[in-house]
Amino acid sequence: MPLDAATGTIIGVICGGVFSSATTIATLLISKRSEDRRHTQEIALRVASEHYDRFCKQIERVEPGTAFPPHMFDAFLAHIHQIIEVLNKPGRVSAKSLLQSYANIQAIYDAINRNPETKGGEKQE
Repeated sequence: MPLDAATGTIIGVICGGVFSSATTIATLLISKRSEDRRHTQEIALRVASEHYDRFCKQIERVEPGTAFPPHMFDAFLAHIHQIIEVLNKPGRVSAKSLLQSYANIQAIYDAINRNPETKGGEKQE
């Protein structure tokens, strides 16, 4: 049974609307996820920076003249980022997920401390 021009036009408009709406929604979801990730990274950087500064001031207060290695800021940043990832995962935070996060953080600390190029914050030759 052939369709008349009006019915074909209505079907075409409906299909076009559905496809364009689906594309718009997909783009919106992707950009929202990207924005959330960027915001999380900004928070992690700010918190790690504040934590690092506070830690350096405490060390300076306890042992004046002691410099804290600058490469350890990376460890502070990795620590905060891991914690934020655990807290952002869907579902409840469990002891297992926190232990896994701390194991990852410890592996990062160990890698930083083993790396001869970053010992003491300066490249060793």
